[in-house]
Order: sequence, then C-alpha cells, then structure tokens
Amino acid sequence: MNYLFIDPSLTHFGIVYAVIERERQLTIRSATCLKTQPEAKIRHIYQADDEWRRLSELYRQIKKFIAANVSEIDLIIIELPHGGAKSAKAMRAMGLIKGFCNALFAQYVADIKIVLPHDIKKAVTGNRNANKDEIQTKIDEDKRIIWECEKPKYKSDAEHIYDAIGCWFLT
Repeated sequence: MNYLFIDPSLTHFGIVYAVIERERQLTIRSATCLKTQPEAKIRHIYQADDEWRRLSELYRQIKKFIAANVSEIDLIIIELPHGGAKSAKAMRAMGLIKGFCNALFAQYVADIKIVLPHDIKKAVTGNRNANKDEIQTKIDEDKRIIWECEKPKYKSDAEHIYDAIGCWFLT
C-alpha cells in the first residue's frame, strides 16, 4: 500500500511518501518539508497576491516531489486542524491551505482521509496534549518504521515531517 502523509501549511508543508510492504511495517521512501516565505515588506504587494504566489510555489514543489518520488498512491492522509486559529490571518491561511489540499489531491486516484492533530498525538504518544519532541521521540523509537531516505536535519523541518508520519498511526 502506497501512502502520502501530509502536514500542510503555507510556510512549512510536510510531505512523506511511504509504503507498507509487510504487516504493520512502514518504509519511508521520501520525506521533505517544502517552504515558502511571505514577500518582503520592501515593496507594496497585496496579501492575497502573495498568498496566491506562495500556493502556486507549493503546487509546483509538490508536483515535482510526487513526479520524482512516487510511483503510485493508494491513500492520502492529511492532518488538518478542525478550526479555531489564533488570529484572523491564521484562520485565512488555514482556509486557503484546506482548499488548496482538496483541489490538489483530488486529482489523484486515491482515497483521501483527514485526521486531526490531537488524534495523531494520542495515537503516537497516548497523550492528546503531547508536544512535537514527544511525537518525534516515539516515532524514532518505533522499530516498525524504516527510513530509506535521510531523516530531516533541521528541527523546523523535522516537526512537520514527523507530524505527517504520525498520520500512519491512525490507519
């Protein structure tokens, strides 16, 4: 079974391609954290134009990742918060990324499953209030997970990749 695990964000978009080859053993073939940055404040640009640019950039990066690393997709699992962002700007970004994921991944002939962050935390650690370090530690300790690709080097990348991998615990 071929999986894409997704932890989406406008700034850090975690994406993992993994395969289950044996009973409950996950082989991570490729994992990355795709990044976009807001336009520098030096020149005048409307926020909506900048968000459009960033979504277009993510689209190209995701299509490139899938073309280079993925042979087949059976299931896409996306971690999406239920709502309740801390600001209007964060709520807008969350809405944009939800619509973006829906439009982008609907084109693949694969089932799509949405999971909530607290469900991943509970499945991975047993604690729905676990922090990012606890999730990473539990995943690193799990002998059923085999990395064929390089593990993330930077903490900012790792937390999004490990959150994406956490989706597997809900399958």
